[in-house]
Amino acid sequence: MRALNLWSEVPAYLDWDLLGAAGVVRTQALPEADHRIYFTNGMVDAELGALVAYVEPCIGHWNHAPYVTPERFHTVWMFGTPWAPNQFEITTDPVVFPYGPETHQDIRRDITTLRERRVYYAGMRLGFTQDPDVQGCTKLYATRNAVVEGLRAAGIPTTIEGIGWERESRDDPDWDERKREVMRYGKVDFALCMENSQFRNYVSEKIHHGFQSGLVVLYLGNLCIHEWVPEGAFVNLNPLFNPTTKAFNHAALVDRLRSMTQAEYDDILHAAWRWRREAKLEERCLAQRRRLTNMIIERIV
Repeated sequence: MRALNLWSEVPAYLDWDLLGAAGVVRTQALPEADHRIYFTNGMVDAELGALVAYVEPCIGHWNHAPYVTPERFHTVWMFGTPWAPNQFEITTDPVVFPYGPETHQDIRRDITTLRERRVYYAGMRLGFTQDPDVQGCTKLYATRNAVVEGLRAAGIPTTIEGIGWERESRDDPDWDERKREVMRYGKVDFALCMENSQFRNYVSEKIHHGFQSGLVVLYLGNLCIHEWVPEGAFVNLNPLFNPTTKAFNHAALVDRLRSMTQAEYDDILHAAWRWRREAKLEERCLAQRRRLTNMIIERIV
């Protein structure tokens, strides 16, 4: 029996040793592939029959297909609660996969003195604010903008960048590295990490970028984030947000930033560093990679 050729949009998400042992080999030539797996956040309607691992919630009309009509594809791995026979969860440990923790980026500041209480945020001001919520996905684009504007209106110093804001570095060759550099050297004290949506088992790279930069993280997104990150290691903004009305308690956030003592700030930082040191994030990431790879093998071999 000949080996099966698998083309993968992001090979690093898979365990190729496991695949090879099962008779599946990697091909870089798409026409030669027996199967294709897309780790995508784009439109895949043209690739009916493909295996799709969707690494973005259904945030816009252009990427609803894997969530709304999964039966059109061979297999769909996704965020949210699967409801079709060929749908599966892309991860069961979302704080480490598919967006990895990159623990080698850890920064531990020797001096953690609170300065201006400046907040750093990176994200699009423009977004899919008019699209309806789909399949249990609560979009946060408009809420994110309101949080930033609320901070500015209250006089909280901010450094904001992204499409639609005054600093648009999203198209830099290394956007992620750019964010980390600004957070590390921009005289900021807080990393405001807000997801584009609240969705079951979706945690993006944003919270890791905040931790990696040695700042106190302010997080709005996954409602179960405290199950993966200790509550004392960050400031959870989810209790300030009403998913039904999408109202946010701006006054409570402003008060929290202004009233935080140096001792509280340092306690949160050290709890975050301790968690990242002890949580075995890289091992867990590899375990999720093997889980997904084994599921692919079950579906195609």
